[in-house]
Amino acid sequence: MGAITVIKGWSANCMLCSMFILYIPVLLCSFHVYCADRVSLRHGEWIRDYEETLVSPGRKFELGFFGPTGSSRDKRYVGIWYTSDKQIVVWVANRDSPLINTTTGAFGFTTDGYLTVLDMSSGKVHWSSGRDSYYWCDPCTTTDWILNLTDSGNLVLFDNETSLWESFNNPTDTFLPNMTMNRYMNLTSWRDRDDPGTGNFTFMLDTAGNSNTQIINKGGNIYWKTLENGFVPHVPQKWYSGDFSDGCTRNSTSCGNTFLNLKMMNIGGRPEQIHQVGNETECKELCLKNCDCESYSYNQDSEMACWIWTQELFNLQEEYVEGYNLSIRVAISDIEPTVQNCEPCGTNMIPYPLSTSSNCGDPMYFSFNCNTTSGQVSFKALSGTYRVTSIDQNTSKFFIQVKDVGNLRLNQSLPFKVKLYTSCIPG
Repeated sequence: MGAITVIKGWSANCMLCSMFILYIPVLLCSFHVYCADRVSLRHGEWIRDYEETLVSPGRKFELGFFGPTGSSRDKRYVGIWYTSDKQIVVWVANRDSPLINTTTGAFGFTTDGYLTVLDMSSGKVHWSSGRDSYYWCDPCTTTDWILNLTDSGNLVLFDNETSLWESFNNPTDTFLPNMTMNRYMNLTSWRDRDDPGTGNFTFMLDTAGNSNTQIINKGGNIYWKTLENGFVPHVPQKWYSGDFSDGCTRNSTSCGNTFLNLKMMNIGGRPEQIHQVGNETECKELCLKNCDCESYSYNQDSEMACWIWTQELFNLQEEYVEGYNLSIRVAISDIEPTVQNCEPCGTNMIPYPLSTSSNCGDPMYFSFNCNTTSGQVSFKALSGTYRVTSIDQNTSKFFIQVKDVGNLRLNQSLPFKVKLYTSCIPG
């Protein structure tokens, strides 16, 4: 705080004047902090540690340097967090290469056009978007490039209106609304609550099996898998809160003639029936003859090879090295594919996941209407209903006719994104 000058014979007005002089530095400091928040970053600009941040338009998310709570302040990372709670970090750039014992960190563009976390004093690069990107410019002098942080928490690098790189396509450990899960995306846990380094658990789609199945890997082994093609949680409230101890139960109680075949299973319970059979077909037929048969397992190396269970199985464990092959009886309706394409609307095919009714596509995409008389597909948005001019079946993208793009408003809770506006209507 600066020195206070004492004025002899001061009056009330002078006192106000002195008070005003005293508080100017405080006001200027607050104003400086507010002005340091950028809403965009261009080529040649940098965000420096302890000085600036990048904020989304509605100030929902913020990007800058941080030190995890509880960790030593000598480690600095670049991340994205909720402005309402800075302890909730949703993305980290240099998670495995923090800046140590320095305040000279900076985040911005290098001459090759890549986003970079850099130590300005040593010149060391601690992270670069080049490791997971397919864009480049050499030399990079364009002024059209701009980096924005959206209110959905997505850090996007644009060239004019084309997205070159997005943090949503290169996540850390958090899946945010409007993200799209695909076979290229992995979510990897923090090493510890106070260490954002790459941890032991990875969430991904099961690319080796059913592409709709989600798994958690630990050290290369499947640690957790979503529910199996006939079963629902026995206690849904516990299951969806992360407690899987009560297991699953059948979706249907009918006596079906179809089996769900599981490999390398550890079964927590002895079979109620054991039979001597010559092959697996005989074991399966024994199960089919008895509607009480819930599942069977055939072991050709055993004299009493056919094991039959008439009760619900419990404590099943997958990928068990010394496990058995298990066939669980299900109704055919339980294992029919859930991915359904809608019927054509006129000349338009309606590919999954786009949905025009409750019995096709994905309910999240139930924003389309088919006029069966005219064969015209329409898209329903917050700002009105728009004519669908064409649909790309390969990418599930669709194109709509809009007179004034400035008035187009989408429901932000639905997974629709506007990639590019194109005016192609005469007049």
